[in-house]
Amino acid sequence: MQPNDKNPLKQKSFKFILAGMILLFTAGIRLIQYDDLLLGTVESLLAIGLVLFGLKLKKGENKK
Repeated sequence: MQPNDKNPLKQKSFKFILAGMILLFTAGIRLIQYDDLLLGTVESLLAIGLVLFGLKLKKGENKK
């Protein structure tokens, strides 16, 4: 690893993408177990939004 390389764990975009993936996974498990469609849909949309926001941040970080 070069000293110029950025650590992905310190980047905000990585944290948003990781949080979104974890939330999407838990929403999927919860949706399968409890059949609560409204809660699962809201959590899934929130998770997808976090992932998309993280990808947008990553795109902005790569331009710098």
